[in-house]
Amino acid sequence: MISLFGAGRFPQEGLNQLAGDTSVYNRDHVPSSHSTPLAFFKKLPTPLTAPDLRAGALREARCEITSDRIHNPVQLVLGGGVVVLQGVGGYKERDPTLEILPTDPRLITDKCKAHNVIKTGHIDIACQLAVDGERQLVWTADEKRIKSHHFNFPKPKSQPARKGKKRRRVSASTSNSQHPSFIARHTFKSDTNSSQYRGPIALVSNGAKLLRCGRQGVAIWDVDSAPTHGEDGKEIIGEEIDPSDLLEDSCRNYEDFMGDVEGSSGSPRNSRLKFDAPLGQLNITGWTNDPSNRNKAMIVYTGDDDLDYSVFGLDLVTGKRQNRYLGHGGSVSQISTLSQNNNAFLSSCGDGAARLYDVRLSTPVMTMSTTEENLDSSVLVSSGGGLYAFVGGTRSQSIKLWDLRAHCAVYELSVGNNSVSSLGWDEEHQTLYAATECEALDRVGYHNNYRWAKAPSWEEDQWDGEDEEKGWPDNARHDEESFGVVFDAGRHSLFRYAFKDSADVSILPAYGDGIPRSEGRYGMFW
Repeated sequence: MISLFGAGRFPQEGLNQLAGDTSVYNRDHVPSSHSTPLAFFKKLPTPLTAPDLRAGALREARCEITSDRIHNPVQLVLGGGVVVLQGVGGYKERDPTLEILPTDPRLITDKCKAHNVIKTGHIDIACQLAVDGERQLVWTADEKRIKSHHFNFPKPKSQPARKGKKRRRVSASTSNSQHPSFIARHTFKSDTNSSQYRGPIALVSNGAKLLRCGRQGVAIWDVDSAPTHGEDGKEIIGEEIDPSDLLEDSCRNYEDFMGDVEGSSGSPRNSRLKFDAPLGQLNITGWTNDPSNRNKAMIVYTGDDDLDYSVFGLDLVTGKRQNRYLGHGGSVSQISTLSQNNNAFLSSCGDGAARLYDVRLSTPVMTMSTTEENLDSSVLVSSGGGLYAFVGGTRSQSIKLWDLRAHCAVYELSVGNNSVSSLGWDEEHQTLYAATECEALDRVGYHNNYRWAKAPSWEEDQWDGEDEEKGWPDNARHDEESFGVVFDAGRHSLFRYAFKDSADVSILPAYGDGIPRSEGRYGMFW
């Protein structure tokens, strides 16, 4: 790993490239006519020594960008041919939401988007998420229960072949596809009077076992032998509980969502792994499968209340701590690994840095520092033999691509003045997903602190009446000349950056609807 990335302190020049540059967009720095205008290049990227179409598209930002309106996002997970978004919605964003879409672009239709929300039956906001592609299950958890739902999206149909010709695939939009289906499958009880398991969840043994972390250990459920909600997804598992009783400690009002809470108490755990004594004092807030031993070890990180910001390996056989990974100056929010690499992982930290680690070493191989901001998400990407990292900013309101072998930031992608909550990479379709939050949108759906957008210098004579109705946030990190086109999302959005060798640069997300409110609008939160 060291031979690939080098060691020691990262050059300050490279750090400055990521620190958020507000320079004017320079068309001379655009490397290709297929590079999206929503990418900012500080300078022309160095050509690849061994040209590769996929890596070339990635390095030169040759991508088609689309977006969908979503609820305020909490977490994004990809797997099993789907992208799953966990968030908050409803009145004043007090209800849990779960949205799911296929990653195959042929299946993303208007009908699919109109029926992509799952009512999970949870009581409170669900903050834990996992996907089992083999069983087509999406797992969610609030503090009291863990639930799974089976998902199924219509497959694109093949047209009958004429003589002498092969059958051809047609897109879902042109086939007689039905709605996607979501059926409740499992409910597990993770919070009892004697024990509480309220931490992160994970799947091991190829999805056959589900784990949930608590203060004293890990609860384990056997998925394949667990009772289910039946074929229609409506049977009760365990005892039936009056949903109103489940809301004693909730901020939600039962009368507002009477039919949304499912009343199963759930299946108890099958077994548990007890932590080695010192670990019982830590508040584990997140984990991911150890890339070097995915079924028997985890990379674990702890929350702010522990102050030491621990990141370490956890042996799922003995319950003991293994390697400890040093260098974090804040709480870790996410860890990214690669299926093609058994040793590397990338951490995102509240101190504004993304750090690349080799699991065999205790200190980072490489550190990518941003401006002073919480770094909620970054993702490792392998393409054309190269290794890259997309790093999402909150205050910097953009996504940067890093070439990890060249030790440099390559370009910056626009997210329409939103902050980046979560990132995911779809290797099969060479697509980056970004769940983003519009901070100018309040919890009752009103835009605040907007002004009218200004025409960039190269478009002053081309703006018409429609352009003059565009808004721009007062606190935007970028101005209207930071990218090749003026774009503000104006809403919580899921962005797709589909990298292609011959990308159509005219495929861009629709402009948002945020505009100034001359009369002012200040809603009460409570």
